[in-house]
Formats: sequence, structure tokens, C-alpha cells
Amino acid sequence: IVAAALAFIATAALAQNYPTQTVRIIVPQAAGGLNDISARLIQPHLERALKQPVIIDNKPGAAGVIGTDAVAKAAPDGHTLLMVAGSLTVLAATNPKLPYDTERDLVPIAQLFGYPFVFVLNSDVPAKTLPEFIALTKQHPDKYNYSTTGQASHNHLVTERLKLLSGMQIQHLPYRGGAPAMLAVVKGEAHLLAISTTLAQPHIQSGAVRALAIGGLARDKQYPE
Repeated sequence: IVAAALAFIATAALAQNYPTQTVRIIVPQAAGGLNDISARLIQPHLERALKQPVIIDNKPGAAGVIGTDAVAKAAPDGHTLLMVAGSLTVLAATNPKLPYDTERDLVPIAQLFGYPFVFVLNSDVPAKTLPEFIALTKQHPDKYNYSTTGQASHNHLVTERLKLLSGMQIQHLPYRGGAPAMLAVVKGEAHLLAISTTLAQPHIQSGAVRALAIGGLARDKQYPE
């Protein structure tokens, strides 16, 4: 799908003498997160297809608003692109003071990938399952917290939904991207995180965090349990 999308973009672009200069992909999260990794994976393929340099520019902060605003206000000539998560579509509902209009100022090009997320827990927390952790937070309502990639991010909304459904007592700690949010759980600054399986897998394998539950349309083969 990604190859087909890039081929389509390249064909359409070449027909219009595009691009004529360096193409910049803004990632509105910190380096090391899934959006950043994905942008860097497609970067060399875009450079070959478009025959122009492609640079990755990380502009983290405000759950992606800072980087997204930079793209919204860039020259509308196709030389500034945005690598963003699906949470972009709900920001207008959760933040009425956005400095841009998502529908007016941004044009979607292609969906590059989809992924399941996994709830991971710092391995020092004495809970083996999600129900055990929920019960633990109710016993100690001021003790536990969870990290996210920012206010109104997908993992923030998913975890808040879980709180509503389960009565889990836990506080929110927003970070500037997936990598720092994951590191916070590894170091014990935060206890719980809902994050992509891609970002979580090496830390699960090392034993730094414990996988509690996975979300998605189907069971992930890497996590049969």
C-alpha cells in the first residue's frame, strides 16, 4: 500500500514539475516515536522517487499542534508535508482554540500504516493483568499515573475511556511524544502506557515493562497470550 501510494504521488508530481526544491516532512512529535520512525523509513524512497532531498523536521509539543500548525501555515506548494497520527481528526473537538482549521488548511494524501496498541506496565508494579492493575489503583487512588504522547492524543483518549469504563484511579502525565512517554514507564516515572506494539516490543522483550492487554481488530501474532 505504501509503495503504491508513493508511486502515485511521484507520478502525479512529476507530471506537474514537482518538486522543485527540498521536501520537508514535519513530524509533530519527538524523535524516536512511531511517526518519526515511519517518516525516516519512507524518506530514502521518497528521495529516489521525487529526485529531491527529503528532510525530517521534528516539532514536538501540544499533542502535535505546534508541528501541525507549522505545516498549515507553510506555503501551499506541496514541499512541506505532515506525518501525523489519527488523533489529528479529534483535536478540533477537544481543543476549540486550535491555531488552524484542520479541514480548511490540511489535505490528506495517503494513509501509510495502521497498528494495534498495547497497554504496558512498569515491571516493578505488582500486577500481572489489567484487571489486577485496575484493582490496585482503586486500593491506592493517589499512587499511580499513566503517560501519553500529549493532551487529546490517541493514547490519552483510550486510557481515559478505560478509566470511565472501569473506575480506574490514575493520573495523567503528558509527554512530548511516544519515545519519552515510553521511557517514563521504563524508568518508573509513569506506570501505565497505551502505545504501539512496534515501540513497546523491545522493552517488553527486555523485561523493562509488562504487556497487559492489546487492542486492535485481530489478535497480534507476536502476543498470542
